[in-house]
Amino acid sequence: MLNSFIPGIIWWLVVLVLMCTPGKDFPSMGSWTELISLDKIIHVSFFGLMVFLFCRPFYHKGGSKASKRQLFLKIAVACATWGLTIEFIQHFWI
Repeated sequence: MLNSFIPGIIWWLVVLVLMCTPGKDFPSMGSWTELISLDKIIHVSFFGLMVFLFCRPFYHKGGSKASKRQLFLKIAVACATWGLTIEFIQHFWI
């Protein structure tokens, strides 16, 4: 079962490295990115994929839909909390 979490763990590490890389190290995309807030779209995409990868191992396991829904909600809250933590790390240390 632990093997099924490897994609989520790898993605967690990739997100950690990308989010902790100073913004000046990335190429400028121009002023159009300010209009659609590309930064927030990237954050939602990264953390949404993280939720998906950590929920996937439980999707085909036994259990009621209600218990799976509750577990998926807990995973989503944990990933959102991690995203908020990353925001604080970016603001205060990077």
